[in-house]
Amino acid sequence: MLNDTDFVKYVAENYSYLVAEAVRKLEAMSVDAYLALVRDHYGDEVLGDLLAALSEDLLFAQKFVLNEHHLYGSSRLGVKTHKRVLLRKEFSISGFEEDGTYIVDEVTDSLVYVRSEVYFCRVLAQKQYELSNHLGNVLATVLDRRTGVFDEGEDTLMYYVADVVSATLYYPFGQAMLSYSNEEFNYSFGMNTQEKEDDVFEGAYSAEYWMYDSRLGRRWNNDPRPNPSISVYACFRNNPIWFSDIYGDSIDVKFNQVLDDDGNPTGVINVEVTYTGKVLNNSSEEVDMSKVISGIESEFKRIIENKNIEFGNGITWNITSVNVNMELVTSMDEVNPSDHLLVFVDEVHSSKQGNAIGIASLKGKIAYTEMSGFTPLNCNSKFQPNYDQLIKVSVHEILHNFGLDDMYNDPIDKQIPGNYMLKYGTGKSGMGDKPTLTNNQILTLLRATHNQGSNSQSEKKQRRKKWFGTSNYDPQTKKSTGKNGKIPKAIN
Repeated sequence: MLNDTDFVKYVAENYSYLVAEAVRKLEAMSVDAYLALVRDHYGDEVLGDLLAALSEDLLFAQKFVLNEHHLYGSSRLGVKTHKRVLLRKEFSISGFEEDGTYIVDEVTDSLVYVRSEVYFCRVLAQKQYELSNHLGNVLATVLDRRTGVFDEGEDTLMYYVADVVSATLYYPFGQAMLSYSNEEFNYSFGMNTQEKEDDVFEGAYSAEYWMYDSRLGRRWNNDPRPNPSISVYACFRNNPIWFSDIYGDSIDVKFNQVLDDDGNPTGVINVEVTYTGKVLNNSSEEVDMSKVISGIESEFKRIIENKNIEFGNGITWNITSVNVNMELVTSMDEVNPSDHLLVFVDEVHSSKQGNAIGIASLKGKIAYTEMSGFTPLNCNSKFQPNYDQLIKVSVHEILHNFGLDDMYNDPIDKQIPGNYMLKYGTGKSGMGDKPTLTNNQILTLLRATHNQGSNSQSEKKQRRKKWFGTSNYDPQTKKSTGKNGKIPKAIN
């Protein structure tokens, strides 16, 4: 079988009329590319004659290879390399389809990988384990193989050292500042745990919702969850030293150990909380939703930020900042499956709780708030929303999403007046003007598993139940309905 270089030389010597002087110099041109060039310039007939003349020397091969698989614990630990051919096929061709695929003439040989018996063995140097920092930046990779260090006479083993096959220092947004890499062990992940796309250009990274340029610190596409205060092309809120954006989760909690002047750990851990959500007004009332959203963001910062919480064993959690980013949407088409969703409706009703002014999925992705307010006796006056109640009820329901349960079912001596999880309302009769959370509730919020379940369902499924709970399906406005009848998920 001719390789690519021999093939070009062969054709240049025996079919010189097919090869321009410029093409003769391209010895690295692949067989596929050259044959496509012949077809484009001389047509299928000449290509057929060439293939017939080379039929005994020219074979094509396709193979399916298991290259690697990822090693995971609670997060990615590394990569195991296999490079095992699972399927291989050799064949001759008679031409190309219009889309460039082969017209297979004859399959001459094939191979299918089959394990005839079960056996287990460990092959060293196939696994690379990554060493990363708090942002997920892969700083180094080591093999599962260790190297022994002997004394000067090389007859006494002194100790072992790790086989380090890559090490990288980064500029803030992920471009490599200084790096070492063993070409035999290529590792495809770098900044922010994300995959390097060096085939596009050196310094490109990709993730589920973006591809970005680490040289500029800018993404190529618009942020699907934009922050109005910064560019839609910004990454990490322009602060990659502090923020990470690995999976696009709606809440992100970071823990950073505080060190003393000598570099020793102290008992203080700085904690940063980030919450991102979508807001949908599916009620029939027109209210200033920007005022509601701003109030929710301010309320979260008031009850959580700058709190020092005794965690135990001499450890203190210091909540240094709370970042809340809520985006107003007009349709379920703008809601992603991973989003936390807060929906305002005309009426909240639960088959379990009856009438209420709010309801939420515990540790879930969806919460509802009833549009509360009043209409003055003068019929010509507009609906007047009760913004204070709208904000506090919404925060209460979102806290359910974060794993906090109601307190009013607890024994009387366990109920704390003025607590956010006790009851609704404002002033003396309800949660109070400035409701709070206990330290244990904040710990639950930070440690809970959020974002479970779904935030949407099918309109047809809701109709089959013959129950329009939580006003998910509003027959008057149908504001929320997205494509294919996508509506907010009902909570029973």
